[in-house]
Amino acid sequence: MRLTPTSLESKPLMRSALHGAANASAFAWPLAAARLCAAIAGAALSYNAHAEALLPDPSPQPLTQAQAPVFAVGERWEFAYENFLEPRLNEHYSQTVETAAQGSATFVNDRGGRFRLDSDSNLVQTPATRYEPSDGRLKFPMAVGVRWSTTYVVRSGSWTAKCDRTSSVVAAERVKVPAGEFDAFRIEQRVAWSGMGASQGSGLTIEHDWYAPAVGRIVKIEYQDMPLKGPVTATTLQLIGHTLAAAAAPDEASR
Repeated sequence: MRLTPTSLESKPLMRSALHGAANASAFAWPLAAARLCAAIAGAALSYNAHAEALLPDPSPQPLTQAQAPVFAVGERWEFAYENFLEPRLNEHYSQTVETAAQGSATFVNDRGGRFRLDSDSNLVQTPATRYEPSDGRLKFPMAVGVRWSTTYVVRSGSWTAKCDRTSSVVAAERVKVPAGEFDAFRIEQRVAWSGMGASQGSGLTIEHDWYAPAVGRIVKIEYQDMPLKGPVTATTLQLIGHTLAAAAAPDEASR
């Protein structure tokens, strides 16, 4: 091949072109690799986000402790009472807060009868019965493992009895009643009772109570009264409705 000045001059141009192509190729590979890595990372993030979206919501935390309820005037509960020995006594009734001060409260039912509670939400008086000092069914702060005992006197008409109650919070669990499902403390109760003075009779009462802090009341009771002489009386009580006081309604979710 004969070399000419033109061909000689073109050699550097060819080398330059080849060098440029090589450099472009050298830069192109890292760029392509970077784009590939970015695409893989993006896909991974997208997958993780999708996977997280598919994960179930965290389970609600179980109850650990509850303080004594704070009632508001106008708050209302509805209950269903069932007596298996005497069905004629079955009924639905409501209780509405009439007064609330210094931790105690007075409720009025749909017949106008009044119920007085102490600072631990225990019964002191109903339309027909007095508990001295109270029935001692609840104790706060409430937590699983807490136990207590109390002695009180029940006066109902001409009948008077001494009662020795032992109570134990045995579990925190969900309970279903007609009003809905609630996180509740399950309390096992035993009451040994005996008539006083002219009142005769003695026996044992066994209860299973479910106290729901969200509504500030026992939402379910399974009750058996076993007198030493006479038939066993089995009853249940369940919450069928709850209405907050008008001023407290916006805070329902925070109770």
